[in-house]
Amino acid sequence: MEEVSFEFNNVRTSYDGYKQIADFYNQFAEKSNLKIFLSIDTWFGANMCSPLGSVMNKLALNGHCFEFDYLKPDIQKILCKNKFLSKYGYEKITDQNQTTIQFLELKPNQGHEFLTYIQAELLRRPELPKLSELLKKKMTESIFEIFQNAKTHSKSKEIITCGQFFPNKNTIEFSITDIGIGIKENVCKFFRRDVSATKAIEWAIQSGHSTKDNITGGLGFAILREFTEKNGGKINIVSDSGFYEFDRGIDIFKEIPCPFPGTTINMRFQTDDPTSYSLVEELKATDIF
Repeated sequence: MEEVSFEFNNVRTSYDGYKQIADFYNQFAEKSNLKIFLSIDTWFGANMCSPLGSVMNKLALNGHCFEFDYLKPDIQKILCKNKFLSKYGYEKITDQNQTTIQFLELKPNQGHEFLTYIQAELLRRPELPKLSELLKKKMTESIFEIFQNAKTHSKSKEIITCGQFFPNKNTIEFSITDIGIGIKENVCKFFRRDVSATKAIEWAIQSGHSTKDNITGGLGFAILREFTEKNGGKINIVSDSGFYEFDRGIDIFKEIPCPFPGTTINMRFQTDDPTSYSLVEELKATDIF
């Protein structure tokens, strides 16, 4: 078996971080039966195990196998705490400080398990700003819609999710990834014409837009967008060659040179936000104060 290597360098929840993971996939996607040694010598956010683990699973279908040639000790520790590295022979470490949101691989029919997971691992975390029970319910529904989109639109055989709490940065990062039909392909089929990946994302995140008849869509986005804007958080979406970021009320669209084989969505929440959030009296899902 031929041996090759790939080094990740400072992988954060950013355009460059996603670009590195897409580059990694595309470098080996047309090859088969390689032993790939991975090296992480600098920063690697634990939430980025969601897109990385997804493309590693897809590459494994080509007969590739993986070994970590070098892991910076503190990175190795956190990726053992979130259980990502246990797939590759590393021991599981109990996360006593609860700074990770566990790495979890789910089948599309495991919606109940996903609901239980996001409530226990994310929305009930004490570090989040205070949310009314009704708002928690609406946010649960919005995040669950992302899971449902992976099942309904992408026809993905698995959904991978995980995250991390950064106490020193007062942030929680939470990612959901599917390796299936991307947003661009679905939107192009729907309109029966070619649409760029960024334009496809721009269309898909609009409330009420869906490529399935009688199914309202928007990637569960409207309420999450409003909450993150008021909270000072951030949302990222990467699908095919499209990169999208919503940060403090600003929409950013970019093209990634090497396409990502599926869709990954990351939500960042600020934990140093003293505001208590609830829905307005009319209980409209898009109106938060």
